[in-house]
Amino acid sequence: MQRINARATPRGSVRTGTHVTRTTRGTASSTCACWTHPFWCNNDLCREDRSPSDCTGKDTCTLDLSFNSKVNRRSFARTIINQAVKTLYHMVGVILFLAIGYGQSEAGTVIDATDAVFSDAPAYVTAGSVAVPSPVGPFIRDCDRDGILEADTNGDGLCNGDPEVRDYNGDGSRELPQGAAFTGNFQFTCFYIPDDVAIVTTGPLTISASTEAAVFGAVRLASGIQLSCAAMIDLRTGAWLSEDGSAIAFTTALTGDIDETQNAYEKEDTVPPIQFTSVCAIFYVSRDGNCEGNDPCYSTIQAAIDEAGTGTFIRVEQGTYPESITLDAPITVTLQGGWNQPFTTQTAGKTVFKAPVVSDGTLIMQMVTIKP
Repeated sequence: MQRINARATPRGSVRTGTHVTRTTRGTASSTCACWTHPFWCNNDLCREDRSPSDCTGKDTCTLDLSFNSKVNRRSFARTIINQAVKTLYHMVGVILFLAIGYGQSEAGTVIDATDAVFSDAPAYVTAGSVAVPSPVGPFIRDCDRDGILEADTNGDGLCNGDPEVRDYNGDGSRELPQGAAFTGNFQFTCFYIPDDVAIVTTGPLTISASTEAAVFGAVRLASGIQLSCAAMIDLRTGAWLSEDGSAIAFTTALTGDIDETQNAYEKEDTVPPIQFTSVCAIFYVSRDGNCEGNDPCYSTIQAAIDEAGTGTFIRVEQGTYPESITLDAPITVTLQGGWNQPFTTQTAGKTVFKAPVVSDGTLIMQMVTIKP
């Protein structure tokens, strides 16, 4: 694997080495510091100001697992919030809800809710009717290529005015800015929420996804959600709270099983992050412009890079590409070479191009051959 990082080397230079995936670690708190806010305390997803005075010890901490544990829940087992979790989710026999392994789902599973937690209990429908006639694109993406993800909270498929998803609270998790409106009826290609992201909605949601529904982070719902997807729905380790008790419902068009496995863990257990790449973050390149139905498809590597945002994986078909490749945006892009035309298997040394020039950003290259 080769990695070109304009920020770590002189301008335009090349460095090789091993790519290290950044992970976030944090320790959850069993208490919540409070400040005056009309809706919740200290930007906490669940700790609302329910008392007559400002935030006090009587205010609820029912879903502190989602924010004070930094959403990704790698260190939940190190906290003392077990009783609150058990009470909220009515699962007295479970110590904690964490998954030690995140492999592919068992064959036949079409809704995977392994180690997910809900309040109130969700409704599941398989082989349901799912129509997504006009998807606008993914919900979360780096649409302006500045290295920061944005959320399409108005569902128009455009970048203008979309709120950034970042760590506003300095707690290691990412969220929408305080007060960002997110309610309504939406059609996305991908509804993907990473495990270090927390989303607070401002009203009822109806979301239809044509390609992917994968929610691993925390979602606080002002008034329930109806989430449907033409494909599998992946909810592993997600935390869902419906504030007013409105329905949390999931519908997939696929026929198969629902996995609601809950794993119990000891106090010192920790878990790895979920390894997941959204299909909406994968681009395809074929010299003849025929990517065998995979979309989006480009005929040159440069064209794909020009459209990529941070976190994009570009799968390049086998062959020699006589083009000059440059990256001049503050984003991280991965080029994966050696793909056959159906883009089902990779063979090393089969994708060849000249050394790229990186003036800004980071370019990671896998299974490619650089020619002089």
